[in-house]
Amino acid sequence: MASAKKELRRQVAAALRAQDGAELERQSRRVAERVCALPEFAAARSLSVYLAMPREAATEELLAAAFAADRKVFVPKITGRGAEDMCMLHARSLEDVAAFPKDNWEIPDPPLLHADGSSRDDALETLELELVLLPGVAFDRAGGRLGHGKGYYAMAVAKRVAFLLCVCLLAAATAAQDLYELLGVSASASPAQMKKAYRKLSLKYHPDKQTVENGAEAREKFVKITNAYRVLSDPARREKYDVYGIADEQGFKNFDEALRFSHEGVEDSLVNWLGLVAILAVGIVPILIMQRNRTKPLKKRRETFKKDFTTTRREYVDNPFDHED
Repeated sequence: MASAKKELRRQVAAALRAQDGAELERQSRRVAERVCALPEFAAARSLSVYLAMPREAATEELLAAAFAADRKVFVPKITGRGAEDMCMLHARSLEDVAAFPKDNWEIPDPPLLHADGSSRDDALETLELELVLLPGVAFDRAGGRLGHGKGYYAMAVAKRVAFLLCVCLLAAATAAQDLYELLGVSASASPAQMKKAYRKLSLKYHPDKQTVENGAEAREKFVKITNAYRVLSDPARREKYDVYGIADEQGFKNFDEALRFSHEGVEDSLVNWLGLVAILAVGIVPILIMQRNRTKPLKKRRETFKKDFTTTRREYVDNPFDHED
């Protein structure tokens, strides 16, 4: 696990180094626009905004928006080598932040005291934070975070915070597949289209159809597509996913939970559960209906022909002399 994290950090760092300054600025502006448009940002009376190191999403515009809205702003400060050695200090203005000296990582480092000599409030002591903008090396769409390995934020956010918001550039968004991609549908897909896609995939990866060799892989895939459908088939969860790009924390922990949902959690006009048998039933019934619809005209033509033939036979075979001149 440690080597995998190290390799991912290396890959993300290389991807970020490959991007020019103009692209990083463009993405940082886009990040600021999206964050400022969130209701949690608008509602937060106090928030923590990280101070970016080179090749991270810049936060100057976010700080400016927070100060302009008269929010109480806190910024992180590392005070030692231990995971618990971080505090969130009060910053009064953009000018205050601009005056911070840089540390060895080129990150602005807030002094413990304000310029007037008064102590800066520490939000981790007062527990007044309502929103934390969280930096990191990489994130996935489920909200998973890979940091630099020191554990500062992991320890800090263990304290009570109303909302955590992961902020990163595109190169740092990794690891988890988009839920729409998992189902093979577009983001504009209708509920019926998603249900159809899920039926097809759940049949394909259902464990009853797998061999011993690919069973474990299929079960894992089944869990993923079922969780994707669980999120996207729920209007509230889908709206949250579309806005924030992450699924909620109530995903399936194992295959049994996913299978139970596939049996009980999907309503259908023909059946009340969705499993292997239900999928087959949904596929067979339309065929039977179509065959029945095709049979009706043929049956009617046959009955008409039989009636006409019987009438003609009676006229020309049973009573032939009735037609003589």
